[in-house]
Amino acid sequence: MFSIVIPLYNKAHTILNTLNSVFAQTFQEFEIVIVNDGSTDNCINIIERSTSDPRIRIINQENKGVSAARNRGMAEAKYEYIAFLDGDDEWLPMYLEFISKTIKSNTDVGMVLCGRYSQNIQTRERINSVPKRYKNKAHIIEFFHNPHVFAHISATVVKRDLVLPRINDWGGFIEGQKSNEDFVFLFRVALHTQVAYCGYPLSIYNGEVSGQATKVLPADKKINDSILFHNAVIKEWLNTNCENNSFKIFMTYELRHLFLGKLRSKNYVEISLLIDQLNIEYKNFFYTAEWNLYKNPKWNNLLILFILITKIFWRLHRYPRVH
Repeated sequence: MFSIVIPLYNKAHTILNTLNSVFAQTFQEFEIVIVNDGSTDNCINIIERSTSDPRIRIINQENKGVSAARNRGMAEAKYEYIAFLDGDDEWLPMYLEFISKTIKSNTDVGMVLCGRYSQNIQTRERINSVPKRYKNKAHIIEFFHNPHVFAHISATVVKRDLVLPRINDWGGFIEGQKSNEDFVFLFRVALHTQVAYCGYPLSIYNGEVSGQATKVLPADKKINDSILFHNAVIKEWLNTNCENNSFKIFMTYELRHLFLGKLRSKNYVEISLLIDQLNIEYKNFFYTAEWNLYKNPKWNNLLILFILITKIFWRLHRYPRVH
């Protein structure tokens, strides 16, 4: 059985679509834990007027942010597996059924990820985000071959006993973090367990939804959250005695991609923040000269060319991407 954790803040315009997608599941053994994070609209009234399903539990708390809401939902969960679903996303009817089958076929996994559609909620245009060689398959993966392809929080199920005892350490979401909080959670969990991927697009991420938190974040908050993300995940990698070499390969690629954007926009303020505030261990992921040159505008064009060449080598390793 599944405990479905839905953090809810001012989603009166989307929450019924989300809940209806849960009620339409072919697998019906679940509870729904809705954590109302101090909503100021009428989303709770809408839920209570629309359904009396006894599987729904609504937990009210003052506004603390999505991370605190998800942590509270995990703490309140009763069943063996916790499925995350945001209040503006949806599942296709066979989502939980396929997740259940994947778990039964891969009993040692602590986290299951599922394929998804990315959808513009205004136009209903969908993009299938399942990489070609993983389509219509379900098996254990190397998460760090490309987390951005595999991971989305509304397409994630974790084993309760894996994360709940560690909710204040790597098992929880970082409270106060406004962006990348889901990736911190997913990366840290992946460092401690096998991960399975269900290569069917059965989850729907809805974009262009009014009120989405990451759309209104100021630039300084985004860069600070990015630094927090990178430092949190490398700390956990170091705590595991650096066992996962794919993590090092991916994070080198990830940071070079981040630097590439800053170099192209000549944003040397944020480049300096990254160099000065990232965990010093990251320096060992790079060539010494490369790391030291990022702050120097004189090397801008050469560094851009160098990073583009490294991207070619990354692709030659055949790491998965969406086709």
